[in-house]
Amino acid sequence: MKKILLVSMISALAGCGSDDGDMASLSLSLTDAPVTGVSEVNIHINSIELKKNSETFSFDVDQSVNLLDLQGSTSLTLLDGISLPAGQYQYIRLDLEELNNTLLLSSGAEVSFDIPSEAQSGLKLNSPFMLSANGNANFTLDFDVAKSLSLSNQGYKMRPTIRIVDNSEIGHIAGSVAAELMSNCETTMAVYAFEGTEFSEQTETTGPVTSSVVAYNEETTTYSYELGFLEAGDYRLDLVCGEDDPTANDELTSTQTASATVESKSTSTVNFEVAPTIEL
Repeated sequence: MKKILLVSMISALAGCGSDDGDMASLSLSLTDAPVTGVSEVNIHINSIELKKNSETFSFDVDQSVNLLDLQGSTSLTLLDGISLPAGQYQYIRLDLEELNNTLLLSSGAEVSFDIPSEAQSGLKLNSPFMLSANGNANFTLDFDVAKSLSLSNQGYKMRPTIRIVDNSEIGHIAGSVAAELMSNCETTMAVYAFEGTEFSEQTETTGPVTSSVVAYNEETTTYSYELGFLEAGDYRLDLVCGEDDPTANDELTSTQTASATVESKSTSTVNFEVAPTIEL
Protein backbone atom coordinates (compact mmCIF):
# COMPACT_ATOMS: atom_id res chain seq x y z
CA MET A 1 0.00 0.00 0.00
CA LYS A 2 1.28 3.47 -0.85
CA LYS A 3 2.36 5.78 1.93
CA ILE A 4 0.00 8.50 3.06
CA LEU A 5 1.29 11.96 2.20
CA LEU A 6 0.00 15.12 3.82
CA VAL A 7 -0.46 17.56 0.96
CA SER A 8 -2.25 20.53 2.44
CA MET A 9 -3.74 21.87 5.62
CA ILE A 10 -5.64 25.03 6.32
CA SER A 11 -4.23 26.26 9.65
CA ALA A 12 -1.11 25.00 11.36
CA LEU A 13 -1.37 21.73 13.22
CA ALA A 14 1.15 22.83 15.79
CA GLY A 15 -1.34 24.53 18.04
CA CYS A 16 -4.11 26.63 16.53
CA GLY A 17 -6.45 23.80 15.51
CA SER A 18 -8.39 23.97 18.77
CA ASP A 19 -8.96 26.58 21.42
CA ASP A 20 -6.37 25.14 23.79
CA GLY A 21 -4.03 23.59 21.23
CA ASP A 22 -4.86 19.98 22.17
CA MET A 23 -4.11 17.38 19.51
CA ALA A 24 -5.46 13.92 18.73
CA SER A 25 -4.50 10.91 16.61
CA LEU A 26 -6.81 9.55 13.88
CA SER A 27 -6.65 6.25 12.01
CA LEU A 28 -9.20 5.58 9.27
CA SER A 29 -9.92 2.32 7.41
CA LEU A 30 -12.31 1.11 4.72
CA THR A 31 -14.37 -2.11 4.57
CA ASP A 32 -17.27 -3.38 2.48
CA ALA A 33 -20.24 -5.73 2.52
CA PRO A 34 -20.42 -8.20 -0.40
CA VAL A 35 -22.79 -8.18 -3.35
CA THR A 36 -23.79 -11.06 -5.63
CA GLY A 37 -23.69 -10.79 -9.43
CA VAL A 38 -20.60 -8.56 -9.27
CA SER A 39 -17.05 -9.81 -8.75
CA GLU A 40 -15.22 -6.46 -8.59
CA VAL A 41 -16.15 -2.89 -7.65
CA ASN A 42 -13.11 -0.74 -8.40
CA ILE A 43 -12.61 2.84 -7.26
CA HIS A 44 -9.57 5.11 -6.97
CA ILE A 45 -9.34 7.38 -3.93
CA ASN A 46 -7.34 10.51 -4.63
CA SER A 47 -7.54 12.15 -1.23
CA ILE A 48 -9.45 12.42 2.04
CA GLU A 49 -10.77 15.70 3.40
CA LEU A 50 -11.93 16.37 6.96
CA LYS A 51 -13.91 19.45 7.98
CA LYS A 52 -13.67 21.07 11.43
CA ASN A 53 -15.67 24.31 11.60
CA SER A 54 -13.86 26.72 9.27
CA GLU A 55 -10.81 24.49 8.91
CA THR A 56 -10.24 21.87 6.21
CA PHE A 57 -7.60 19.14 6.44
CA SER A 58 -6.69 17.23 3.28
CA PHE A 59 -4.57 14.09 2.91
CA ASP A 60 -3.34 12.55 -0.34
CA VAL A 61 -4.14 8.82 -0.53
CA ASP A 62 -3.75 7.89 -4.24
CA GLN A 63 -5.09 4.37 -3.70
CA SER A 64 -6.91 2.04 -6.10
CA VAL A 65 -9.07 -0.57 -4.41
CA ASN A 66 -11.51 -3.34 -5.29
CA LEU A 67 -14.13 -2.87 -2.57
CA LEU A 68 -15.11 -6.54 -2.73
CA ASP A 69 -11.65 -7.49 -1.43
CA LEU A 70 -12.61 -5.85 1.87
CA GLN A 71 -15.24 -8.21 3.26
CA GLY A 72 -15.90 -9.53 6.75
CA SER A 73 -13.29 -8.25 9.21
CA THR A 74 -10.87 -7.31 6.39
CA SER A 75 -10.19 -3.59 5.99
CA LEU A 76 -7.81 -1.25 4.18
CA THR A 77 -5.97 1.43 6.15
CA LEU A 78 -6.39 4.87 4.56
CA LEU A 79 -5.00 7.07 7.34
CA ASP A 80 -2.68 5.74 10.03
CA GLY A 81 -2.17 7.74 13.21
CA ILE A 82 -2.54 11.18 11.61
CA SER A 83 -2.16 14.08 14.06
CA LEU A 84 -5.12 16.48 14.07
CA PRO A 85 -6.54 19.19 16.35
CA ALA A 86 -8.94 17.76 18.91
CA GLY A 87 -12.61 18.68 18.72
CA GLN A 88 -15.80 18.14 16.75
CA TYR A 89 -15.58 17.37 13.03
CA GLN A 90 -18.51 17.84 10.66
CA TYR A 91 -17.73 15.45 7.81
CA ILE A 92 -15.31 13.20 5.96
CA ARG A 93 -15.07 13.45 2.17
CA LEU A 94 -13.41 10.97 -0.17
CA ASP A 95 -12.29 12.48 -3.47
CA LEU A 96 -12.46 9.82 -6.20
CA GLU A 97 -10.93 9.57 -9.67
CA GLU A 98 -14.09 9.71 -11.74
CA LEU A 99 -12.77 7.73 -14.75
CA ASN A 100 -11.67 4.75 -12.62
CA ASN A 101 -15.08 3.62 -11.29
CA THR A 102 -15.62 0.16 -12.83
CA LEU A 103 -17.63 -2.98 -12.15
CA LEU A 104 -16.63 -6.47 -13.20
CA LEU A 105 -19.86 -8.44 -13.53
CA SER A 106 -20.03 -12.17 -12.82
CA SER A 107 -20.62 -12.63 -16.57
CA GLY A 108 -17.11 -11.27 -17.19
CA ALA A 109 -18.24 -7.95 -18.64
CA GLU A 110 -16.57 -4.79 -17.35
CA VAL A 111 -18.72 -1.65 -17.13
CA SER A 112 -18.26 1.80 -15.67
CA PHE A 113 -20.57 3.37 -13.12
CA ASP A 114 -21.36 6.94 -12.13
CA ILE A 115 -21.55 8.47 -8.69
CA PRO A 116 -23.95 11.43 -9.14
CA SER A 117 -22.45 13.50 -6.31
CA GLU A 118 -18.85 12.74 -7.25
CA ALA A 119 -18.07 15.78 -9.41
CA GLN A 120 -19.45 18.23 -6.85
CA SER A 121 -18.69 16.74 -3.45
CA GLY A 122 -17.12 13.31 -3.90
CA LEU A 123 -18.19 10.75 -1.31
CA LYS A 124 -19.21 12.98 1.54
CA LEU A 125 -20.14 11.49 4.92
CA ASN A 126 -22.12 14.03 6.90
CA SER A 127 -21.56 12.08 10.11
CA PRO A 128 -20.10 14.32 12.82
CA PHE A 129 -17.47 12.75 15.08
CA MET A 130 -15.32 13.83 18.00
CA LEU A 131 -11.56 13.59 18.39
CA SER A 132 -10.78 13.70 22.11
CA ALA A 133 -7.76 15.64 23.33
CA ASN A 134 -4.66 13.42 23.44
CA GLY A 135 -6.84 10.50 22.31
CA ASN A 136 -6.27 7.85 19.65
CA ALA A 137 -9.37 7.51 17.47
CA ASN A 138 -9.68 4.52 15.15
CA PHE A 139 -12.67 4.56 12.77
CA THR A 140 -13.76 2.32 9.90
CA LEU A 141 -15.92 3.36 6.94
CA ASP A 142 -18.27 0.49 6.06
CA PHE A 143 -19.15 0.79 2.36
CA ASP A 144 -22.29 -1.21 1.48
CA VAL A 145 -22.15 -1.82 -2.28
CA ALA A 146 -25.34 -3.92 -2.29
CA LYS A 147 -27.37 -0.98 -0.95
CA SER A 148 -25.59 1.56 -3.14
CA LEU A 149 -25.84 0.23 -6.71
CA SER A 150 -28.75 0.84 -9.06
CA LEU A 151 -29.32 0.18 -12.75
CA SER A 152 -31.34 2.37 -15.11
CA ASN A 153 -31.54 3.08 -18.83
CA GLN A 154 -28.54 5.36 -18.35
CA GLY A 155 -26.42 2.54 -16.88
CA TYR A 156 -25.11 1.70 -13.42
CA LYS A 157 -25.14 4.37 -10.74
CA MET A 158 -23.93 4.34 -7.18
CA ARG A 159 -25.45 6.41 -4.40
CA PRO A 160 -23.06 5.36 -1.67
CA THR A 161 -24.40 3.96 1.59
CA ILE A 162 -21.56 4.27 4.09
CA ARG A 163 -21.60 4.06 7.87
CA ILE A 164 -18.76 5.09 10.15
CA VAL A 165 -17.97 2.91 13.17
CA ASP A 166 -15.64 3.29 16.13
CA ASN A 167 -13.31 0.27 16.16
CA SER A 168 -13.20 0.30 19.97
CA GLU A 169 -16.95 -0.41 20.05
CA ILE A 170 -17.33 -3.08 17.35
CA GLY A 171 -17.09 -6.84 17.07
CA HIS A 172 -17.66 -9.53 14.45
CA ILE A 173 -19.82 -12.61 13.89
CA ALA A 174 -18.49 -15.70 12.12
CA GLY A 175 -19.52 -19.30 11.70
CA SER A 176 -20.13 -22.24 9.43
CA VAL A 177 -23.06 -23.45 7.32
CA ALA A 178 -23.81 -27.16 7.06
CA ALA A 179 -22.91 -28.67 3.68
CA GLU A 180 -26.41 -30.16 3.42
CA LEU A 181 -27.95 -26.69 3.63
CA MET A 182 -25.61 -25.51 0.90
CA SER A 183 -26.45 -28.46 -1.35
CA ASN A 184 -30.15 -27.61 -1.10
CA CYS A 185 -29.44 -24.16 -2.54
CA GLU A 186 -28.92 -24.00 -6.30
CA THR A 187 -27.62 -20.42 -6.27
CA THR A 188 -25.72 -18.22 -3.81
CA MET A 189 -26.20 -18.44 -0.05
CA ALA A 190 -25.67 -15.47 2.23
CA VAL A 191 -26.12 -14.41 5.85
CA TYR A 192 -27.77 -11.08 6.67
CA ALA A 193 -27.49 -9.29 10.01
CA PHE A 194 -30.41 -7.17 11.28
CA GLU A 195 -30.38 -5.02 14.41
CA GLY A 196 -32.32 -6.56 17.29
CA THR A 197 -33.47 -10.13 17.69
CA GLU A 198 -36.97 -9.68 16.29
CA PHE A 199 -38.02 -8.78 12.75
CA SER A 200 -40.11 -5.59 12.76
CA GLU A 201 -41.54 -3.03 10.32
CA GLN A 202 -38.57 -0.79 11.08
CA THR A 203 -36.18 -3.65 10.31
CA GLU A 204 -37.91 -4.23 6.99
CA THR A 205 -37.60 -0.52 6.13
CA THR A 206 -33.95 -0.06 7.10
CA GLY A 207 -32.79 -3.43 5.82
CA PRO A 208 -29.76 -5.39 7.06
CA VAL A 209 -26.81 -3.72 8.73
CA THR A 210 -24.42 -5.88 6.75
CA SER A 211 -24.20 -9.26 5.03
CA SER A 212 -21.78 -12.01 4.07
CA VAL A 213 -21.72 -14.47 1.18
CA VAL A 214 -21.21 -18.08 2.32
CA ALA A 215 -18.06 -19.53 0.75
CA TYR A 216 -16.09 -22.76 0.95
CA ASN A 217 -13.04 -22.51 3.22
CA GLU A 218 -10.32 -24.89 1.99
CA GLU A 219 -8.34 -24.66 5.24
CA THR A 220 -11.22 -25.79 7.45
CA THR A 221 -13.03 -27.74 4.67
CA THR A 222 -16.29 -26.09 5.71
CA TYR A 223 -18.66 -23.51 4.30
CA SER A 224 -18.25 -20.33 6.30
CA TYR A 225 -19.22 -16.67 6.56
CA GLU A 226 -18.05 -13.58 8.46
CA LEU A 227 -19.98 -10.44 9.35
CA GLY A 228 -17.61 -7.63 10.25
CA PHE A 229 -17.63 -4.28 12.05
CA LEU A 230 -20.90 -4.59 13.97
CA GLU A 231 -21.58 -2.34 16.93
CA ALA A 232 -22.01 -4.16 20.25
CA GLY A 233 -25.58 -5.38 20.72
CA ASP A 234 -28.10 -8.03 19.70
CA TYR A 235 -28.68 -9.12 16.11
CA ARG A 236 -30.94 -11.42 14.14
CA LEU A 237 -29.18 -13.47 11.47
CA ASP A 238 -30.98 -14.72 8.36
CA LEU A 239 -29.51 -17.47 6.20
CA VAL A 240 -30.83 -16.82 2.70
CA CYS A 241 -30.68 -18.81 -0.54
CA GLY A 242 -30.85 -16.77 -3.74
CA GLU A 243 -29.14 -14.08 -5.75
CA ASP A 244 -29.60 -10.63 -4.23
CA ASP A 245 -29.75 -8.31 -7.24
CA PRO A 246 -28.24 -5.01 -6.04
CA THR A 247 -30.21 -3.12 -8.68
CA ALA A 248 -33.64 -4.48 -7.69
CA ASN A 249 -35.88 -4.21 -4.64
CA ASP A 250 -36.33 -7.96 -4.44
CA GLU A 251 -37.52 -10.14 -1.57
CA LEU A 252 -35.59 -13.16 -0.35
CA THR A 253 -36.80 -15.96 1.92
CA SER A 254 -34.85 -17.08 4.97
CA THR A 255 -33.78 -20.71 5.17
CA GLN A 256 -32.89 -20.35 8.84
CA THR A 257 -32.71 -17.60 11.45
CA ALA A 258 -30.52 -17.27 14.52
CA SER A 259 -29.76 -14.74 17.25
CA ALA A 260 -26.35 -13.37 18.13
CA THR A 261 -24.89 -10.98 20.68
CA VAL A 262 -21.88 -8.93 19.63
CA GLU A 263 -19.36 -7.73 22.18
CA SER A 264 -16.73 -5.12 21.38
CA LYS A 265 -13.31 -6.36 20.26
CA SER A 266 -14.44 -9.99 20.01
CA THR A 267 -15.91 -12.43 17.46
CA SER A 268 -19.14 -14.30 18.23
CA THR A 269 -19.63 -17.74 16.69
CA VAL A 270 -22.98 -18.75 15.18
CA ASN A 271 -23.21 -21.95 13.13
CA PHE A 272 -26.14 -22.94 10.91
CA GLU A 273 -26.81 -26.66 11.26
CA VAL A 274 -29.38 -29.04 9.80
CA ALA A 275 -32.37 -29.21 12.13
CA PRO A 276 -32.66 -32.65 13.76
CA THR A 277 -35.49 -34.89 12.61
CA ILE A 278 -38.08 -35.51 15.31
CA GLU A 279 -39.60 -38.96 15.20
CA LEU A 280 -43.16 -39.30 16.52
